[in-house]
Amino acid sequence: MSDPRPPLRVEALAEALREQCVRDGVDPGCVQFAMQHLDKPDDDWRWCCGSNCDPCVETLGRLVDLGRKLRGDGATR
Repeated sequence: MSDPRPPLRVEALAEALREQCVRDGVDPGCVQFAMQHLDKPDDDWRWCCGSNCDPCVETLGRLVDLGRKLRGDGATR
């Protein structure tokens, strides 16, 4: 079933991601990372090194997935 909401503009998308960061306890500075990775293939950046980074790429990936979903183009690339 597709999402009936229209895709968000860049500014609204960034704000929605900032709000999600606050809800998840993630530094809102991560929004810039997420915005820069919306169009990059997951295989180019989405791997966890296992060294307990903060935030982990898995956390950043969820933010990117949300951005893609809100933008209207699915979660993964």
